[in-house]
Amino acid sequence: MKPHFLLPFLCFLPPAPAQARPAAAPTSLQVRKIWDKAPHSAFTDLTSWKGRFYCVFREASAHVGGTNGKIRVLVSPDGEKWTSAALLEEKR
Repeated sequence: MKPHFLLPFLCFLPPAPAQARPAAAPTSLQVRKIWDKAPHSAFTDLTSWKGRFYCVFREASAHVGGTNGKIRVLVSPDGEKWTSAALLEEKR
């Protein structure tokens, strides 16, 4: 059978199920500063768990060669109001 004879039959195949299609890319609706109480903050991560948002990052006196590097954990019930939940640091 020649390939061009199959073309009319391919038009009757059902479309792929919705769950097999790739999800739409997330979009950013706004950007806001949620913390500025350290001279330098970097390496952020944001996640949600059990109905709350968590943001973690490193804070120190500088990006490279900074002293007193610590990990800050912020928590928010709604993404609007943030509070510090933990400050992790290594004992010296």
